[in-house]
Amino acid sequence: MKSVILLIFTAWLLSGCDYTAEADSAPSFTQEGIYIKTTDQDTIAVEIDGQRQKVKVPPAKRFECQSLPEHTAVQITYKKESSGRLRLEEMKRENNK
Repeated sequence: MKSVILLIFTAWLLSGCDYTAEADSAPSFTQEGIYIKTTDQDTIAVEIDGQRQKVKVPPAKRFECQSLPEHTAVQITYKKESSGRLRLEEMKRENNK
């Protein structure tokens, strides 16, 4: 029984490794944009190059994003995963905007 639980736990633990490896190997992009709003707990809407984009926000960055006023000029750094999903790395409020 212990070995079955250990096997399940190990498989669960390692299941995230592929995501991390893929996400870490993706190139990063930094662009100016407009923070629109938080759409749900782990996603924000940002206007980049005139197009509204959904960006997945890691848990460590959620409070920082939620504290920004809507329609704030920002500089956003993100990775584009092979699935096309954008994942936030960093977002800074633009000065003088």
